[in-house]
Amino acid sequence: MSTQYDEIGLSYESMKRLPAASLERANLRATVTPFLNANTETSVLDLACGTGYYSRLLLSWGASRVVGVDISPTMVDAARSQTPPEASEKLVFEVGDCTQPLTLRQSTTEQFDIVLGAWLLNYAGTRAEMTRMFANIASHLRPGGHFVGITPHPAIDLDKFAELFDPEKTDRDQARYGVSVAYTGRIPEGYGYRTKITAHVQPREISFENYHLDRSIYEACAREGGLKGNLEWKEIRLPQTDEESRREYDAALAFWTGYHEAPHFGILVIGK
Repeated sequence: MSTQYDEIGLSYESMKRLPAASLERANLRATVTPFLNANTETSVLDLACGTGYYSRLLLSWGASRVVGVDISPTMVDAARSQTPPEASEKLVFEVGDCTQPLTLRQSTTEQFDIVLGAWLLNYAGTRAEMTRMFANIASHLRPGGHFVGITPHPAIDLDKFAELFDPEKTDRDQARYGVSVAYTGRIPEGYGYRTKITAHVQPREISFENYHLDRSIYEACAREGGLKGNLEWKEIRLPQTDEESRREYDAALAFWTGYHEAPHFGILVIGK
């Protein structure tokens, strides 16, 4: 995981301008801001923070302090380089493996009000790996806090969903929203797929590999890892009017026609 992201580095930020990323950002904000506004001070641990894109946004959305952790030193260096001096006490980054028991070096607390895992769980290729991720999340989440995760789409029938991305079985324009997915093979245990994600950005496309596991695996591993509170998959909201779509996404409402047939992501919220 570290190698592929060390090579991508700061160019990863270019993905955030894609239509699918804009939709993801809007839905994440709608999900997380009620938790940020619940207390006068809300601390957030951003696991797999990458270049700190969401870490910085979390501060602007109302978090009082954010600690970002990523396995890639190159990503962490990029995140630090983009931190404004005035935010240096509220926004810190460190290198760490989010799949293993994590001890934070730059935080006065080991437990947070919110743990964000934006594209973290998709790096678990087995039940054991995902359970370890959730155990790490649970250990850093205060009682009553919430985990918010961005994941691959939580399809009820993953095999059928994967077929939607098979070029031999569909003529859909997979790059329409800026990101395409190739399901490259079943994992040996049989409850998910290896995937290759390609972001169609300039000056060159970015590709990286991860996993899409069955929805039931996410849910079972969360419980096994120690998150026992309410579990909810949020409904992904598309713009409702042409005016909203043009204002927020610089696209006509018709641009989103058919999006729900093969969504790019899901949002999982679990309480502790």
